[in-house]
Amino acid sequence: MDKIKNKNYIFAFVIAVILMFILLFLINREKIDKGSASNTNKNNYALLNDASMFYTIEGSINRYLEALSNKRVDDLILLLDNDYLIEKKINSDNILDNLDNLDGIYTFSAKKIYFEKLSRYENMYYVYGLLKKDMLKGVDYGTDYYLKVKINHEKLLFSITPYDGKIFKED
Repeated sequence: MDKIKNKNYIFAFVIAVILMFILLFLINREKIDKGSASNTNKNNYALLNDASMFYTIEGSINRYLEALSNKRVDDLILLLDNDYLIEKKINSDNILDNLDNLDGIYTFSAKKIYFEKLSRYENMYYVYGLLKKDMLKGVDYGTDYYLKVKINHEKLLFSITPYDGKIFKED
């Protein structure tokens, strides 16, 4: 009889432990869901928190701006996203007419970046920052500037698309 009582106690203890694990799992899952929801906006874009990726994107934009301000058409064709080139019917003859006219040396400093997962290896980054003209005299506080940067992490490639900043203006 004592063996049956001990088995019942052990059985009850195992059931209680299993129920506690299930309860803890459900509580943690709810916390994770709430945490990820607070880090995304209503359009499923998540705020980029990775500092290394943040500065990588900023550097790619500065490379694009340098090619644009020096009017290097061949580099711009390579840096711009193919879908954008096709959509706007851009070629090497009309590319400078379809992009911002930058005269001088400019630097870009990113302030906020959202990202959207496009596929397993590809993300689209929506970038807001300040575009500042380097000046010998005076100070340029910068103007708001928006771009999209598509990065393929498998092939280590990026492309740039001019952007109107819609998701930043909705915030």
